[in-house]
Amino acid sequence: MYLDQIIVRIGEFGQYQIRQYVMLMLPVILITCQMMATVFTVYTLNYRCATTSKDYSYYGPSLQNMSSCVETGCDNHCSYAENKITQFKNTTNVTNTRKCRKWLYDNSIYGPTAVTEFNLVCDRQYLRALPSTGFMVGVLISSLTLSYLADRFGRKNMVLVGLILQGAAGLMSAWVPEIYSFVVLRGITAMGNNAMYSSIFVLGMELVGPSKRPVTGIGICLVYSIGYVVLSALAYGITHWRHLQTAISCLSALLIPFLWFIPESVHWLITHGKADEAEEILRRAAVMNGRSFPNGCLQLSKNDREPAESSRSVPLTSIFRHKRLAIRTTILMFNWFVISGSYYGLTLNSGTRKGNVYINLLISGVVEAPAYVIVILTLNRFGRKKVHCFSMLMAGASLLSTMFIGIFSQTDMYWLITTLATLGKFGTSAAYSIIYLYTGELYPTVARNATLGICSMFARFGSISGPYIAELGSTLSGKYAPVVPLVTFGTLAYLAGLFSLLLPETTARNLPQTIEDCLQISEQQRNDESTEIQAMVLETGDHQATELERNEPIST
Repeated sequence: MYLDQIIVRIGEFGQYQIRQYVMLMLPVILITCQMMATVFTVYTLNYRCATTSKDYSYYGPSLQNMSSCVETGCDNHCSYAENKITQFKNTTNVTNTRKCRKWLYDNSIYGPTAVTEFNLVCDRQYLRALPSTGFMVGVLISSLTLSYLADRFGRKNMVLVGLILQGAAGLMSAWVPEIYSFVVLRGITAMGNNAMYSSIFVLGMELVGPSKRPVTGIGICLVYSIGYVVLSALAYGITHWRHLQTAISCLSALLIPFLWFIPESVHWLITHGKADEAEEILRRAAVMNGRSFPNGCLQLSKNDREPAESSRSVPLTSIFRHKRLAIRTTILMFNWFVISGSYYGLTLNSGTRKGNVYINLLISGVVEAPAYVIVILTLNRFGRKKVHCFSMLMAGASLLSTMFIGIFSQTDMYWLITTLATLGKFGTSAAYSIIYLYTGELYPTVARNATLGICSMFARFGSISGPYIAELGSTLSGKYAPVVPLVTFGTLAYLAGLFSLLLPETTARNLPQTIEDCLQISEQQRNDESTEIQAMVLETGDHQATELERNEPIST
């Protein structure tokens, strides 16, 4: 009996799974807070030159009204005229200017931040991007190392390692004296974050039956968006960046006790020859769900209790030895690259938003919720493949449509460009939530975390390149400049959607345990399609035969 069939018998998503799933989701909120913390810790405040000792205590309209000069490096921000030192209303033109060595920052909304403490402005403003870059590099390293270790040593163990790693590194990053140490520790924090997220996702997916995987898979994305709300609330109450980073990191210690109540994945236990532990967990789940456990379904012979060679963790190279799996993996890696690049790129392409920073972050998380809800409602009905392809093609078509506005529109139709860009973001958000689940169902237990890790690595390449593509809108000139990033993202999204049509469907299928099971997915789909075609042919033939009988004249 397949393990998924046993889970269906004892309850696909009963009281036992709900309790375990809720405890798994708590670290996801922390993951969001750690990843998005730089929105506040590296937030750029309004600033201007501090020219004299008397000026250090000055605060007034001269500082408040210079928000438009923050990024341009104009006078009183990156340089100052000597005869304006004490007379701000003096409008005399002078050429004797000096570079600023100290600055005044507007802390009326938020602060201080890493930008104000390390003076990451003017000639040092390029350093503001380093914490985000360091974070993505950390995710890359984690994708290549820690994700594979989760297949070898267990998902639960890797969640614990990730929780400790990101908590310790995050706490140390809150008290560093300079920017470079902060960047390195942000990278280490990202390693723990990524190890936790991929392991939690796989644990949640392997916890339930086939029909409930969309709920657990997409549910993680919904909980991730809740993290935006939690972070906004924390930042609103804790306005000092060091204290905020400390508070987020200390939450890791509070979550460690919950891991004692979360069992290891039964899929992982069985593939590693630990059937007794797996049976104990399944029996406990059956009792809590009010179901009976089918006796003898997990009885293994003495020889089978040792992990089979085909059930051990396998290197990624074994995936590429099979042409079918190599093509499948290449398509998925391209999809992850495009989705992540478009997701982050479209967010940054909207430009620096006016208004309250807390509300802006809150809205960024809330607007994704409708996409996730629609995915949950449609994924089982229409299938992973169809919903994913539709999301990517819709995103591609919406973004590509902005090209025609740039070509044919004679007036400013920024509102329409924004609407189409929002539809593109909606599609990429939906695809982002599907791709984790879809990838996990396409690969065997012995390599599931490793393949998610390598795909996540390509996603990081996309998230690093996405902001640079988004910058094309401001670096290029001409009437078409604003739509160049959108058309670029749209073209990539449309191509990814078309390539995804070559992937097999996984809806209502058992999770593959070995590479051999993984290869059979395409064979099963071909057989199912062949059976459907034969049924249609037979039905058509019977219908035609009936019509012939009705029209045939009666012979005498």
